[in-house]
Amino acid sequence: MKTSVTVLGLGAMGTALARAFLAASHPTMIWNRTPDRSPELDDLGARRTDDITDAVSASPLVIACLLDYASLSEALRPAAAALDG
Repeated sequence: MKTSVTVLGLGAMGTALARAFLAASHPTMIWNRTPDRSPELDDLGARRTDDITDAVSASPLVIACLLDYASLSEALRPAAAALDG
C-alpha cells in the first residue's frame, strides 16, 4: 500500500510534486489558496479540498509549497489543532 500524501500549494513546484506522487500511485490530497488552481490534477486522480484542516488531516505526509514562512503560517493557522505532533 502506498503512503497518502497531501500537497499544500499548487504553484509550479507543488503541481510538479503532486504529479509525481500521482504517477507513483500515491493517494494524493491537494489544497491551494486559490481552489481551482491546477485542474488537470483532478483528472489524474488527486483529491481536492478547499479546507486546510481537512487537507493536513488527510495524510501522514504533508508537503507545503507556499511562497514564504508568513504565507505558510497564515494558511496553517486554522489547522493548528490538526497539526499536533
